[in-house]
Amino acid sequence: MRRMTVSVQKVLRYQQASVTWTNSWAQLHEELGIGTRIGKKLHLTERDRDVLANAFQRELGADLRTLDMQQDRIGMAGAVRDEKLSGKAALGSLQRVAMPGGAVVVRGDAPEAVRVPTPPGAVLSVETSRLGLDTETCRRVMVIENGAVMDRWWDLLPLLPTAWRSDTLICYRGHDHGQGALNRWLKALPERVHLGYCGDYDAGGVSIAVNTYLPLVGSERFWLLVPEPHTAVPECVNKPGVFLAQQPILQSMERDSRNCELNMLLKRLREEQLAVTQEAIMAHGISLGAFRI
Repeated sequence: MRRMTVSVQKVLRYQQASVTWTNSWAQLHEELGIGTRIGKKLHLTERDRDVLANAFQRELGADLRTLDMQQDRIGMAGAVRDEKLSGKAALGSLQRVAMPGGAVVVRGDAPEAVRVPTPPGAVLSVETSRLGLDTETCRRVMVIENGAVMDRWWDLLPLLPTAWRSDTLICYRGHDHGQGALNRWLKALPERVHLGYCGDYDAGGVSIAVNTYLPLVGSERFWLLVPEPHTAVPECVNKPGVFLAQQPILQSMERDSRNCELNMLLKRLREEQLAVTQEAIMAHGISLGAFRI
């Protein structure tokens, strides 16, 4: 419903005379009798656009031409009947975070920030703009790729290098709005704080680290957390099919890399044809190292 509504809003706002014929537009063509199909296009007249505007006005209870589709669900619920038309996820830009052995700094309206402990079994959701950082107690931020692993971060701790088990804020990578907001927050980290990425040990996971997170802070402050070179990976957890599917990604990184440690990690991926998920790493207790790439 949202995708169709956004498409119709674009037609109304920009008075488009034609659209690509899709299942959604075929449905509107049949139900409302709008448009003339010519090949792969549906051609629309001014009358057709008026019919669309009136139909969506009745359905939504608001003028689609002026409706802000990017407001959150609360705002959308006050404007139309279906708050799920909102362009923002239900969790918006909330970040799921934890601070092993310490407390997450949350900035409120009061002058003093609040420190919220997150013991094993707890994950805190914080609006990005409220998420603070005390550089005296937090020297590192580690981004976790997988939500299921984030939900059991305390089971990941014993597998991490000793330095990363404390004084480290753990953040879930997230999706869409939350992910973009987190990346902007990470880019503004104080220079003394280092950033780590812990994800799948395959070409795709390493590529995310290299292309998304390393550029946020630079190579001097970035670390990739993956299995140690001497640590065996059980054959039962490896996915050779995924390795083969990700060959183009691996080849691209091999061609572009000028970093010795990254080259070492990529060489192992190729020689052993590795593709291991973060869940499998945790489930099988595969110890991790931190590599500056």
